Amino acid sequence: MSIQINGRLFYALSEIATEMQVPTETVQQWIKKRYLKAFKFLNQQFVCEESYSDFSSSMFGLDKPDVSRAQIIVMIATKKKSKIDLSDLNLNRLDLSKLNLKKINFSNCNMRYTRLNDTLLSESIFHEVDLSNAIFDRAQAERCDFYGSCLDYTEYDETNFKNSIFYKATLKGASGFRTNFKNAILSSTTLDETSFTEANFDNANVSHAKISGANWMMCSCRETDFSGIVMKNSDMDEIDLVQANFLGAKLSQSKFSFCNFSLSTLDNADLRSSTFESSEFHYTTMNFTKLQEASFSNSEGLGTVKTNEFTEGVLQHS
Repeated sequence: MSIQINGRLFYALSEIATEMQVPTETVQQWIKKRYLKAFKFLNQQFVCEESYSDFSSSMFGLDKPDVSRAQIIVMIATKKKSKIDLSDLNLNRLDLSKLNLKKINFSNCNMRYTRLNDTLLSESIFHEVDLSNAIFDRAQAERCDFYGSCLDYTEYDETNFKNSIFYKATLKGASGFRTNFKNAILSSTTLDETSFTEANFDNANVSHAKISGANWMMCSCRETDFSGIVMKNSDMDEIDLVQANFLGAKLSQSKFSFCNFSLSTLDNADLRSSTFESSEFHYTTMNFTKLQEASFSNSEGLGTVKTNEFTEGVLQHS
């Protein structure tokens, strides 16, 4: 568990071991070899932020951050009534957890591996920022703008992104539990290999996104705009898609289990070779939709689905 003393952050050896994915004994060896500078508090060793940052940067080939956590805290304290601009800085691997970073401009920053757990980020700007492998667990990030940013392999457990913008961002390999994307703009994003459980995408705009190899479970996507998306080889399990819009979506070779598509629009969608198991389609529209080799085993409401003479294929029960 990290501690703060006079504004400086110190890490426990176990915390560094977890972060670096090595045994605690290895961290102790690094201290003995003076790779890391340790201090003793209450009969326990801690490593200061500066020493750990320098060491981890050299280990991972990353540049040393331009500012420290302590310096950012001072900036916030001295500029309470003016906007803080941290754009173009190297902030990789900084621990910015539990700070108030509301309304800050982080555009064009390097924030790889940055920790933002329990951080207040509302209304901050992250244009074209490298946030790969960052951790946002329990962060409050309402109305943030992540335009064109890289959020690959990031973590979002119980993170609040309500009303935020991710236009043209990449979230490959991102994962989250109970993440809130309600009303968020995720149009033209890359969501390949994403894994979300109990996430809220209600009324979000996910149009023209690319989703391949994804695994979403028990998510709410009511009135979500999926128009024009390209989805391949993805698993969607227990998703609430009531009144969702899949106009022109390409969902080939994807699997939907226990999903509710009632009142949704699947007009002009490509559902060829997709599997819909034990799902609901009450009063769904499928005009101009391609259904060849699509399977709807144990699904309900197929008799109420609206099609037209241009719908290709039939609603097959298997």
